[in-house]
Amino acid sequence: MITEAVVIPEPAPAPFLKVVPDLPDKVTVAKTAAEQGEPARGPRPFLGPDAVEDDEDND
Repeated sequence: MITEAVVIPEPAPAPFLKVVPDLPDKVTVAKTAAEQGEPARGPRPFLGPDAVEDDEDND
């Protein structure tokens, strides 16, 4: 049986969380691969658990 209550204090705000000031008018945005003219690279197809990747070292 619980005889006394334990009060857990609210966590204090972390010191590294600071309010970000207003961003400048021009913000540099990284271009995606499609915008840079690179071919799109999707995920590799799953060939199954018994598939062996083609390597020139595997003779």
